[in-house]
Amino acid sequence: MSGKPAGLTMGDEPVTLQSILDKMQQMKLDMISHMDTKIDPLGARLTKIDNSLHMLGEQVIVIEQRVSSNEDDISDLVKHVKVLEKENTDLKSRAEDAEN
Repeated sequence: MSGKPAGLTMGDEPVTLQSILDKMQQMKLDMISHMDTKIDPLGARLTKIDNSLHMLGEQVIVIEQRVSSNEDDISDLVKHVKVLEKENTDLKSRAEDAEN
């Protein structure tokens, strides 16, 4: 053994602050790359879901407009039926009066 203290080594290379920093940066890049491969499909799915929700929202608006229009039409028809029922009652009454 020589008189020098044995230093830390990684494989055949001595461990230095720079080598630790380089390894940490490489690990960071590897982790980011791995996360990107997992996140990208999720982002695409979320975009697809967002588009679907937007389309559904537009369809709900159209349906609400149609329901409102149908409610207005029904209200008008109910009024018209009431008028026709009154006229029918009046005509029945006249017919009965004419028979007597």
